Amino acid sequence: MVATFPLASASGTLGNWVYVRLNSSVPAGGATPGLINTYDLEIPAIHGLPVFRYDNRVFKDVEVYDWVAGGWRSSGFSADSLSPLVELSAIQAAELKDGRVRVRVRESALSWGRDLILRFPDEMP
Repeated sequence: MVATFPLASASGTLGNWVYVRLNSSVPAGGATPGLINTYDLEIPAIHGLPVFRYDNRVFKDVEVYDWVAGGWRSSGFSADSLSPLVELSAIQAAELKDGRVRVRVRESALSWGRDLILRFPDEMP
């Protein structure tokens, strides 16, 4: 028998503890084929706020949900200085609710969110 339990806290490599779950998926429609997918990135309790990373070859039109404002943020992303293929964004307090960050992306095929990552600000990829 296997039992699951919530992790109370984590330190070190946060990326090892992120659970990515597909929340919704709909056809993109319009001139650009693909899918509009919403993923929940779930993390244990941490001190401070994580950094969101994604591969810009896989994901387009990336947005982060603001739980307080009830809307999506599509700005504030910047290229990683170590890799121009990776975009970064600091997660704001209103974008983290009960250990969950919600992101909406356009992708050509279902990736199951395998390149959506949360890290500590000083954590290397």
